[in-house]
Amino acid sequence: MAPPKVKQPVCFVVSPIGENGSPERIHADWLLEGIIKPVFASHYSNYKIIRADKMPAPGLIDVQIIEQLLDAELVIADITTLNPNVFYEIGVRHVVNKAIIHMSRVGDPIPFDIKLFRHITFSVATPQALEAAKVALKESLDATFAEDFKVDNPVTRTRGVVKFEENATPGEKVMQEQMASLNARVALLERADNPVPSFSPLGIEALRRPPAKPARWAGGGTARTILQFAQDEIAIKVSSSVQSAPHLLEESRRAMETHFESFALIEENPAFVLYGVLLNDRNMKSANAVAKMLGGLEYRVEVSTGRQIQ
Repeated sequence: MAPPKVKQPVCFVVSPIGENGSPERIHADWLLEGIIKPVFASHYSNYKIIRADKMPAPGLIDVQIIEQLLDAELVIADITTLNPNVFYEIGVRHVVNKAIIHMSRVGDPIPFDIKLFRHITFSVATPQALEAAKVALKESLDATFAEDFKVDNPVTRTRGVVKFEENATPGEKVMQEQMASLNARVALLERADNPVPSFSPLGIEALRRPPAKPARWAGGGTARTILQFAQDEIAIKVSSSVQSAPHLLEESRRAMETHFESFALIEENPAFVLYGVLLNDRNMKSANAVAKMLGGLEYRVEVSTGRQIQ
């Protein structure tokens, strides 16, 4: 009697795929063929690597994808280009509380709700960058496959908090409140050096502002330009930590486009970019999202509402 067939563990790859020959497909193939498959072949050759477009079995493709998200031993998700389908599939994987490794192209923004969790940033621009990406993936795989590994994502953390609150003693709840207060104070101290901006998917068609006017500060010094904003506007100033950042305009505009339907570009120069958006509660509640996005790219963001900014 033949021995029972051992089920081969699966690594399911989630990524923006695109049409044949498209930039998205070329990027996805570099990740799959240039990084993921070589690492598994060298170190975890017992795994079967599957990507949605390479599934051989007949049937509904979306059903097969969900099955892999629910059942695969590991998922590797590439969030490059912030593809909506990819984030839907990441959400499914988070809910089932199974291992997932997040990857992203170097320089691309990472949304705030998963930014706190470890990501592998990678590039295929040079042979050295490709090798570095392989090393980083190997290290992440080793940690994920370790016996003491525990899944950590926004869903598992929220579930843990809810479970704790349901079963906590009065003393434990007091301690939880004290920790929350301490975290809030630390956040305020951090914001003193890096003010938090505000964004949401609401935009404006135009901003009406008086023209910029020069002013000289008390105590002498070079005159600076003062911009006066109306009470219903938010001014968002993104500046670089260096004298001139080559990607300042591109990356700040990408962040704005991600969070707004429309916005006004008020001023740009090698040191900073200044945007204007409509002031409303929803915009203010979205402040942390873009602050973390641009902060992760080493930019400083200042926000003013209905007052002067220089």
